[in-house]
Amino acid sequence: MRFEAITKNQTTIIKGVAILFIMCHNFLHWIEPVKNSENEFYYWPTHFSSFVDSLLSYPAEMINILFSYFGHFGVQIFIFISGYGLAKSFIAKEKKYGVFIMDKLKRLYSLMITGVIFFFFFKILSASQFLSIAEWKSLGLKFLFVNIFIPDEIFSCVGPWWFFCLIFQLYLFFPLIYKLVRRFKIKTFLIICLISYIAIYANSLFGYMPQGTLIMQNAAGHFPEFSLGVYLAIKSDSHIDLKWYWFVIALVFFVLGNLYKSFFPLTFLSITYIIVCGIQFFRNIKKYIRFIIPVLIQIGKYSMVLFVIHGFLRDPFVKMAIETHNAVYTILMLILFLIFVFIVSLAAYQVYKKIENAFDSLPPKKK
Repeated sequence: MRFEAITKNQTTIIKGVAILFIMCHNFLHWIEPVKNSENEFYYWPTHFSSFVDSLLSYPAEMINILFSYFGHFGVQIFIFISGYGLAKSFIAKEKKYGVFIMDKLKRLYSLMITGVIFFFFFKILSASQFLSIAEWKSLGLKFLFVNIFIPDEIFSCVGPWWFFCLIFQLYLFFPLIYKLVRRFKIKTFLIICLISYIAIYANSLFGYMPQGTLIMQNAAGHFPEFSLGVYLAIKSDSHIDLKWYWFVIALVFFVLGNLYKSFFPLTFLSITYIIVCGIQFFRNIKKYIRFIIPVLIQIGKYSMVLFVIHGFLRDPFVKMAIETHNAVYTILMLILFLIFVFIVSLAAYQVYKKIENAFDSLPPKKK
């Protein structure tokens, strides 16, 4: 199967799928029967067996269980497509390092400020409370992109916002990765994978955080998926075959990574390759799923504001689902949550664009 360049429209669709996976996971993994039992940052031997047992014992909860355990891999889709999109933009017009970083900081801060505004008013409307000093402190650490280095602050305030620090780190390294991949092609990708996995396994053995999770929340733990996106973007104009045996190998490593701790770090790159193959497959059958494409495009368009607001908007719906503890009611609450978040995102997107435009209108710094 040949890899074909991913168009801008298809990128939006992929982002739509990714954010749906993330929102469903972040909602459902708080609800029994598999509450917080995914292997996302660290491998717990009991989690996969619990996943299998839950599927067999609670078939009516299948959607809940599948998204709870696998939904976090939507992050890998975002990491891959970010690397791919950045490389495509650099191929069209390469930017100086400082200009590139400032542009990305403007976008990130526009999103984060939008998130804080909506979080502030949500806290007032839902709990009749202002943000506490501790919450403002946590938000400040996130704006400095240092929360990910402080164990108690990684998921503080709004849990999903840990991702901002990760993506900022990837932005910092992107221009270097891009230049090296353009020059040395597959060799760069393989060397990056080697360095990343050495760091991951070393951190797992000697990391100072409990269970050595730190590196899987930082760029060093996700360079392979990001670099794969960069490599495929650069090589997409030439012939790239997605070999069937590489798909099988990726599938084997993904299964082994869920069964054994020693293979766990390989699950992220392996699932990314499986997803890349899946993208090509769905291209071939898109005429059969044409009805859902416009929906995914709209969701993908608002994907970043959906990401920034869904973390705190889920709480009331999660509480109602937990109190009822019924499979059908849980899915109903999930659907209502997704609809509600999308409606709010329409307003959040307008706020985000106004903040972004305000940043863009700032006069450039004089030399």
